[in-house]
Amino acid sequence: MSRWAQHIDDLAAATVELLVNGSEPARPLMDPTAALVARDAVLVELRALVGAVSNVAKVEMVRELTMFDLVHRPGQALHQAMSELPRAAPFGAVQLDGAVDKTLPGYEQAWQRAGHATIGLEGYVDALGRLPEQHAWNVLRDLADFAAALPYLDFDLAEAMLPQFKTGSDIGVPYGLLTHAGHDALRVTASEIRTRVPPTQPAAEGTRGSITIPADASDLDDAMIRYVHAVSACGARVSVGDLRAATRLLEFGGGYAAQVLDRVAPAVAGASEAAEGLRSVCLLARQLAGRTGPVNDSRAPEPGPGRQRAARQNEGLGCTD
Repeated sequence: MSRWAQHIDDLAAATVELLVNGSEPARPLMDPTAALVARDAVLVELRALVGAVSNVAKVEMVRELTMFDLVHRPGQALHQAMSELPRAAPFGAVQLDGAVDKTLPGYEQAWQRAGHATIGLEGYVDALGRLPEQHAWNVLRDLADFAAALPYLDFDLAEAMLPQFKTGSDIGVPYGLLTHAGHDALRVTASEIRTRVPPTQPAAEGTRGSITIPADASDLDDAMIRYVHAVSACGARVSVGDLRAATRLLEFGGGYAAQVLDRVAPAVAGASEAAEGLRSVCLLARQLAGRTGPVNDSRAPEPGPGRQRAARQNEGLGCTD
């Protein structure tokens, strides 16, 4: 196994462990700063790798990410979406240790292993820019798998930090950074890439980690890419923010409208059918917004307390399963 493959395998194994442990009830972190630094290392190094394989310029004009970008330059769009996510720990606050701290709980050790794995991949940044196109797309697809997991890893880490906070001011900065609105754009861009490039074959038996999504679990990715292209065709200036607003309107407004139609159904022909249609659209909008757990992974664990809390917050808003 090459060193690249070893680092990718290590990152995949750590990611799976984080998804599994993150679904368990939150417990206070022993060293939250170290976990945040490891998280930042994963984000920064993955972003650098995506930028290298996508030939992103060293200096780019900052502008709003549009649906046109997603369709015509998805690699660069993924890099931009990752660039919008902030660091959770102050820059230079603490260095990631060279070895995993075995005194920490398994969840925190997994974060450190993920950080070390992505740092190990840093040595391949220059080489990624010289890959032939087909190989570059395959690498980008693998990196998009990891990027798609970031919103869930971030939110689980935010939930794990909650028990040790005592005041609202304590919660504000780290919790807000880890539950950032930029995760929505990251989900959309990662889905675009993952749908374009067929998934690689599952890892051979005996290897430790793989987050490859099975081909028969691609319904949500397929729906996402059709949604993105349909919206893009309506106008090149539609931003990802506009898409997010429209999705939330469908998610919540569609449910409310269905409730109104239910009330008038006895007197209005077709109202019941229209209400049922709106509920179907509403449910799809919830899936597109990433509210049903890790994207398309039928093997993923049950949602953790943070995801359950988000689901509870959505209950009563009119969008029912």
